[in-house]
Amino acid sequence: MCFGVEQGKAKKRFSVEFYQPIYQIFDIRLENSKFTCRSLSEICSLISDGTHHTPRYISDDKHGIHFISVKDVREWEISFEKTKFISEEEHHKLAKRCSPKTNDILLTKIGTIGKAALVPSNPPIFDIFVSVALLRLNENSISPPFVTYFLNSQVAKIQFSRVVKGIGVPDLHLEDIAAIKIPIPPLNKQIELVAAMDEARSQRNQKLAEADALLSSLDDYLLKTLGLESPVKDERKVFAIQTSIISGRFDPHFHAPNFKKIYRLLSKTTTKKLGEIVQFSKDSWNPKDEEKLTFRYIEISNVKPQTGEAIWTETLTKEAPSRARMLVHGDDIIVSLTRPHHGSIAHLSEEFDGCIASTGFAIIRSVSKLVNREYLWCILRSQLSLQQMLQRSSGGNYPAITKTELENIIIPIPEISIQEQIVAEIQRRRSESQRLRSEAESGWQAAKQWFEEQLLGGS
Repeated sequence: MCFGVEQGKAKKRFSVEFYQPIYQIFDIRLENSKFTCRSLSEICSLISDGTHHTPRYISDDKHGIHFISVKDVREWEISFEKTKFISEEEHHKLAKRCSPKTNDILLTKIGTIGKAALVPSNPPIFDIFVSVALLRLNENSISPPFVTYFLNSQVAKIQFSRVVKGIGVPDLHLEDIAAIKIPIPPLNKQIELVAAMDEARSQRNQKLAEADALLSSLDDYLLKTLGLESPVKDERKVFAIQTSIISGRFDPHFHAPNFKKIYRLLSKTTTKKLGEIVQFSKDSWNPKDEEKLTFRYIEISNVKPQTGEAIWTETLTKEAPSRARMLVHGDDIIVSLTRPHHGSIAHLSEEFDGCIASTGFAIIRSVSKLVNREYLWCILRSQLSLQQMLQRSSGGNYPAITKTELENIIIPIPEISIQEQIVAEIQRRRSESQRLRSEAESGWQAAKQWFEEQLLGGS
């Protein structure tokens, strides 16, 4: 590709990539915006990032302080569900650098770049890592939600991609973030744009919630179809058991009354142990033997517990995590061995063939003819199975189950016709869920394009 740069148009940078035609065209669109363009440095009183040193983490999630890194920041959302924690003493040290507060904006800057989230009202106390930038506006005439929508737009992402550094791990430097240009409409126009985008985002979230509910409510349908009643929880902490029924495990957790009710329920139907109806795959992968520069990696966090849906992450082979060792194929069922009761269990479609999964998964490859594979996925994700996994797990904050213990999970085996009925309903719900997700995303992308056109005009 050959292209030129007009005399006087060259800026501080002299790299060929910086002056690619797509960026020059974008410069013209920014210049032609009907609104004044200002840099983030002009509208922010603070542009900083978190500590550049890895702090000492603690396991106390009740008294610890949330520590936010790039994985905890998504478009418009700061997730506090799976953060690491630091001590209050560590927090007081880090807060001297930057202390996030309501209406600050977090922006991911290392690894996954360009995802912006607004700090909500009354957030829990938290600190940030170097992979996250903090932006604090200095003017009342600029709406923080408006700037957040802008930073999540293609208008901002093109600017990010133009200045990002790093070969293996993308890195947005603070000075480059500060130089990002943003068209600034009058405040009343900002409020109008934010209201429209809030409505579009609300509609998107509603459709996504409906899609999730279709899959997460399968448990109730499953029990009803199997002719079983949902067991009443028994949370007693003090109980007695007969010594004659103790075998193998002596810990009180294993013999808790709540688990006993599961087995009483299962005794009313035909069952088999999981190890009697499946075989686990031992296929492994070694990054040293991989010729490709990247591979598709499935870690435990890539499986959504609420729905059992999986995604992969394109990962550099030379940076393969030590646990990226399990070769999977389409139609495999992967079961998380860490916190298995959370339900991170996925039935992989053919597009996952050749992916690499974490050793934190058990890979079910062969399934008995007595069991429909889709039915097995559904029953493994039901509370009938998840509670058994919790019972057979060991460990404190991160309970895990071994494959041997997983093989002892009791699986109800109804007639094939009943299994097929359940599978038909699963497929119906999955199809409807996919339709809702598709509508949610297409509507959201249309709204984002409209937002950008309001700032820059048509392309």
